[in-house]
Amino acid sequence: MTLEMRYKEKFNEGRAEGKAEGLAEGIAKERNTSILNMLKSGKTPEQISEFCGYTIDDISRVEASLK
Repeated sequence: MTLEMRYKEKFNEGRAEGKAEGLAEGIAKERNTSILNMLKSGKTPEQISEFCGYTIDDISRVEASLK
């Protein structure tokens, strides 16, 4: 394997890791936005958990950020 091939391989590995991290962050941000919107519309944490499958702990963390 040439040095250039190694550089390309490492570059592609780093790029894939970055995409995965970005995707995970985007999903978490969207989840938090959804929870926040539901809380603001008067839904209880239990209702949100029941309808969306989010844990009460996740909902409580978002709720705490409102205060």
